[in-house]
Amino acid sequence: MSNTSNLFQEEHSIDLADQKVADINDKLNWIITHKDKSELLGILDLNKHKSVSVRRKLAELIANLGDEKEIEYLINWQNQESDRKTWLSIESAIDRIQRRKNGDDSDVKALTVTEALGLIKSLVSEKIYIVEGEVTEVNTSGQMYYFNIKDSEQSVLSCWCFAGIIYRSDFTLNEGLSIRIAGKFKISSKSSKLYFDVQKLELTGEGEFLRNLQLLEEKLRNEGMMDVDRKRKIPILPQNILLIASSNSAALTDYIKVIKQRRQGLTIYHLPIKTQGVGVEGEILEKFAMVNDICDNYDIDTVVITRGGGSKEDLIVFNSERVTRAIHTIKKPTIVAIGHERDTSLSELVADKRASTPSQAAEISSLSSSEVSYQINNITHILTAYFREKKYAYQRFTDQICILLVVILRQEITKKTRLAKEIDQSVTSLMYTIRIENNKLADNIKSLIKNRIFQAKYFVGGITNLESFSLQKIVQYKYLSQSLYINATGIVSHKIETTKQQASVLLVKIELENPQNIMKKGYAIIKNNSSILNSTKNMKTGDLLKVEMIDGSKNVMVQ
Repeated sequence: MSNTSNLFQEEHSIDLADQKVADINDKLNWIITHKDKSELLGILDLNKHKSVSVRRKLAELIANLGDEKEIEYLINWQNQESDRKTWLSIESAIDRIQRRKNGDDSDVKALTVTEALGLIKSLVSEKIYIVEGEVTEVNTSGQMYYFNIKDSEQSVLSCWCFAGIIYRSDFTLNEGLSIRIAGKFKISSKSSKLYFDVQKLELTGEGEFLRNLQLLEEKLRNEGMMDVDRKRKIPILPQNILLIASSNSAALTDYIKVIKQRRQGLTIYHLPIKTQGVGVEGEILEKFAMVNDICDNYDIDTVVITRGGGSKEDLIVFNSERVTRAIHTIKKPTIVAIGHERDTSLSELVADKRASTPSQAAEISSLSSSEVSYQINNITHILTAYFREKKYAYQRFTDQICILLVVILRQEITKKTRLAKEIDQSVTSLMYTIRIENNKLADNIKSLIKNRIFQAKYFVGGITNLESFSLQKIVQYKYLSQSLYINATGIVSHKIETTKQQASVLLVKIELENPQNIMKKGYAIIKNNSSILNSTKNMKTGDLLKVEMIDGSKNVMVQ
């Protein structure tokens, strides 16, 4: 063994499985290049490594350096292997070791699209070939399907196929499907273009997975689990966040770093989970079953599920129906960031919000401190403008009310002033009438008295003739005179009392309508050069008016 090999072996004595995947693959390539079979025994445990690229490289190494002693090891490994491509690599390694054992070490293998094209260009035969690739550019014309398949080296093979063959395959031929086709190579006589005449096609492991994934997605959509109306809003200022991520992962570090840079004062609770490897689905479901209780006990506002990037195979667990349904049952709003920009998992589709990376999930989880300050300032400006406008509107309203009250007050003052004038005129007229009536009454009384006196004198004059008057007549005239006097006095007293009552009623009305009493109630008299104003039409801007109230007067100017 060379010194280089010894150094390599000494380096592996630490623990090869604990090193980075790229370093492990480099060292496995070194063993393959140097064909150092002595290193083989120390690396067989790598068949349990979590990286499929390491396991595939190990299968390639054993295919090149192994012998019949490794066949049983490979068979046991193959029975436990979950990755299809690794399983095929193990199958190829077993086949190659067996052919080497039988003396046939020719490198016969499944053709790639590039190799198949090279072979057909040299010789077109009627032999049936099987080719695997990814479907692209699907078109139909009549009863024919035209499409291409390509491989990882981007080599492209054009294919045609009768529609009946597609229908019998029991799946829809969509772009992106990985398929295995069987048929013959054909060359167009017109364009000399090479075609593959497909006689049978089926999904490969990855294609079958994609079909099942599409069916599951359709099923979950039909149940309403991905409806936009069902999705809840993510709180913009959470106080408690439950972060579900692998311990010591880059996703965990990135999320916490970004969220702490954006905002202080929130609490992050970490629920560690395993995101890949054997038994990962069961462990994730076990942890997810705890989430709702954690949310209740710690008053969680938002649940964030994240992991870093990885191969498609590593992300299969997040397309699991059970995991997807478990996320759907979480009580609180959820953000799922699996770490792939192009590939969206079912877990992300049922979440309330999807993020492409852990850092983006942190940005979605909460507003930053600067964003909060901006929102507060913006709301402050809006409220200030709102209340300023309300203040101005109130001032305009009160001004209008004051103007209206002044108009109403002026109208009332005008009415009361007019009424007072009318009452004054009525009182003057009544007093004049009373004086006339009193004079008439006095004249009537005087006339009546004179008449009675005259009658009395007449009767008295007649009494002198004692011969013609008897005592009885004298008594009668006496009583008649007294009766006439009493009647005259009663008529005069009644007339005077009636006149007094009418005068009292008029005085009460005069007192009620007295301008001084009206002003005691808060009214005012507005004058312009000693003239009482009873309408705003008599006012002009700039007029100097005098406002008289019960306690004094003020000069005001009309604006």
